[in-house]
Amino acid sequence: MPKSADSASRPAGEGGAGPGAEAPGRLAFRLLGPVSATRAGAAVPLSGAKVHTVLAVLLLARGALVADSRLSAALWEDAPPPTSNAQIYTYVSRLRKTLGNGARIQRKGPGYVFDARGADIDLLAFERFERLGRRAFEENRHEEAGRLLGAALGCWSGHALENATEHLLRFERPPLEALRRRALEYRIEADLSLGRHRLLVPELLSLVARFPTDENLRAHLITALHHSDRQAEAVRVYGEGRRILGEQLGVAPGQRLSGAYLRMLRDGSAGTPRRPPAPPPPGPARPPDPTTGRRPPRRARATAASGADSPVHDGRPKPAATDARMVTAVSEADPISRRSAAQALCSAIEEAAGLLEVDCARDDVLRVLDVYGGDLSRAVVAFRVATGAHRAGELDCRFTVPRDVDPYRLAVNRGLLEETDHPVARLLADLRDNHPVDGYGIDFGVVGGFKKIWVVLPRTALCDVEELAGLPSMPRGLGESLDFIRRHGLGDTVGLLGIDYRNRTVNVYFGEPPAGASPPSPYGPCSARSTRPNRASRCSGSAAGPSAST
Repeated sequence: MPKSADSASRPAGEGGAGPGAEAPGRLAFRLLGPVSATRAGAAVPLSGAKVHTVLAVLLLARGALVADSRLSAALWEDAPPPTSNAQIYTYVSRLRKTLGNGARIQRKGPGYVFDARGADIDLLAFERFERLGRRAFEENRHEEAGRLLGAALGCWSGHALENATEHLLRFERPPLEALRRRALEYRIEADLSLGRHRLLVPELLSLVARFPTDENLRAHLITALHHSDRQAEAVRVYGEGRRILGEQLGVAPGQRLSGAYLRMLRDGSAGTPRRPPAPPPPGPARPPDPTTGRRPPRRARATAASGADSPVHDGRPKPAATDARMVTAVSEADPISRRSAAQALCSAIEEAAGLLEVDCARDDVLRVLDVYGGDLSRAVVAFRVATGAHRAGELDCRFTVPRDVDPYRLAVNRGLLEETDHPVARLLADLRDNHPVDGYGIDFGVVGGFKKIWVVLPRTALCDVEELAGLPSMPRGLGESLDFIRRHGLGDTVGLLGIDYRNRTVNVYFGEPPAGASPPSPYGPCSARSTRPNRASRCSGSAAGPSAST
């Protein structure tokens, strides 16, 4: 375990060795491989996949409350035994006894909190090294970037969560492995920028053999072969890639792969493409629909419904439209192709707008998409239009961006939003400093422009509503509504927030965030608002889940 992981294993603003410092020997936990624990370098005996799973879920929560229902889902998914609560209590008791005073597991409300601030955790060390390495890469400090990213990859000892249950693996392993893949691609790009082409060829040959449809890796291999005077092999690598992409995915080579090949043919600079690798999805894979047991399709899903409009934003019913239609389409971009995601999404929006007779200014749409274009190739995308009396002629689009992006700062720097001195401008930073974030969503209209930023919290680490109300930048309406929220049973934890910077409002959604981290409709019956932070919030229930807007 790298020694520098200590600083990464403590929440921001909290120092000290933690409550378990008096125990002999320092605890260390591994999640990036088989789930395990050691004390002063000696293995701590843990027995059974379920005990390892409980430990993993508690560690992934990073000190936040883990509800019994979350532990049950990780252990048995949707078929828990009648004695599930008793079994969970037994597993936690075993962990307490085995780990001793080095880490404290407390019962709190409907779940458990694991205080591991005095321990080393390989995931936190990996994230710290990976973040510093990407920053060094973006600042053209390639030698330092390579060392830091190599240290990040060195935190891994196999596939993440190897000895946990399949139910936990299904949702938690993919985003962790995607982070590993991204760190690897950045490290390769750093080495290419330093001219280490010959040294990289064997590694890239092995990676392309393992991931034959990954255009990014194949483009790097072509670049490395070209600068190693092995152009004939590079041509074969490109031809093989083109054939595999056509046969397996039905697509032609994208911009990055074709660009590397063309640079080689022109005998110009086949340097590393400057656009960084596409970030991982902001959250785990979408779980099955609880009513049908089926998983949502990955490519596209469209539904249509008609009826009167629902109350919107200010909680007052709007006049019903005589011909109200709502058309929703949800799609997930191909994670392999590196074609221009912004252009492709813009074309889809134009097509949908034409079918729905909604005016679409391509330049205005591209202005928003280009700000986040580097993160669209793996995004979950949704667009919706309601042609009722108050929403006629508008098409709304939403897409997700990963948690390592600052969506508010990007929007301000690129002119989508104006900087404001209002406290709500600091809410995103305050939330990130005090609670883990799983990802973000961007909401804009093809007519109305940039609208909202959605903040998606991890399903394993929902935010306590009282903690949220205590943030200095949170509008006071939420704190003033806590009694109302408790009295009507809206919920104790929050999984999703929608920040409207222009109107200075915040929507708070109780319970787990939507599957796939695609934000719910802000036009449903759950919306209410106060345009000034010192007014009490107005709350109401919704079929989509309780919500409060302040």
